[in-house]
Amino acid sequence: MTKAVTTAELDLKNRRGAKRIPVLKDGFITYAAGKEQMPCFVQDISETGARMQFASVVHVPSNFKLTIQSEDFSIDCIVVWRSETEVGVVFGTGDY
Repeated sequence: MTKAVTTAELDLKNRRGAKRIPVLKDGFITYAAGKEQMPCFVQDISETGARMQFASVVHVPSNFKLTIQSEDFSIDCIVVWRSETEVGVVFGTGDY
């Protein structure tokens, strides 16, 4: 059975500048001038953004730094969408 693709899903795919690659890595975000941290699970990543899973996104700020220690990777992020447990981000600078 083929899954029907909604117009919203097509629009999201067309807006992405780069293909996302599954990574499934533990990470954490840093915010509040580096004073606060929160664990996350990075689901997928591209050259321009990522999708991360949290226990809850209630306290996830709009801007933060993502770190994946196992990859020696750290980058500034801006949230572009959120659900109950996930956020999608683009990489860029912002106040965090």
